Amino acid sequence: MDAYQNFIAEFNRVDDVLREHYKIPIQKTKGFPDLLGIVEKENWFVKHFKSELISFNKLRNILVHVSPQPIAIPKDDVVKRFKEIADKIVHSLTKSVYDKCSRPVVTCNLNSCLYDVMMKMKKHLYTHVPVVDDAGRMIGLLSEGVFFNCLLEEEIFLLDKNTTVESIKDHLSIDKHDEEFIFVQRNLGISQVVNHFAEHVKSKKRLGAVFVTETGKSSQKLIGIITQADIASFISM
Repeated sequence: MDAYQNFIAEFNRVDDVLREHYKIPIQKTKGFPDLLGIVEKENWFVKHFKSELISFNKLRNILVHVSPQPIAIPKDDVVKRFKEIADKIVHSLTKSVYDKCSRPVVTCNLNSCLYDVMMKMKKHLYTHVPVVDDAGRMIGLLSEGVFFNCLLEEEIFLLDKNTTVESIKDHLSIDKHDEEFIFVQRNLGISQVVNHFAEHVKSKKRLGAVFVTETGKSSQKLIGIITQADIASFISM
């Protein structure tokens, strides 16, 4: 009976969390599929897993409504799969970006040796390194695109230990990048951040990274970063 009880418990967990978060009482929907149809516009995970969730709902109805006693026991791999999806959905609503973002953020300042920063980016596969002031506020951004643009404009011919980030400060503004970047508040839900990335893909615009500050203002101290690689790890299954 453990598999049966675990499956029903996971189903109820998803149903309860969705209804509580989006404030949708049972009497406002005709059933679980109707609930999914309402919230999928707001939650990428629900939309992505909707077809599987509807199949799980059919199984649940057979198990619960056909007979007063369970007429079948779900296989362990079915329960495991449903729990994986349930965890994704629940975490997307109960975990904030600060819970999931990369921190502390790897940064540099205008006095940092440019060569050293580039070598660190290469070694650790960093795509973006924020440039911050003494208060930890972001004042620019280093990326492969920045270096490429500098070379195209022939502003860098030779790097040595005396070449600082400040030497290319005119290229550091995030407005000069081909990618787009946004700032979000630390308590924003994971589902909303994933939606940001999904919307940019839909509009054929590349969202390079999401920067996290206390209330989402770019003038505040940078406390976290979410990249496309982080998003991939959130949604991969």
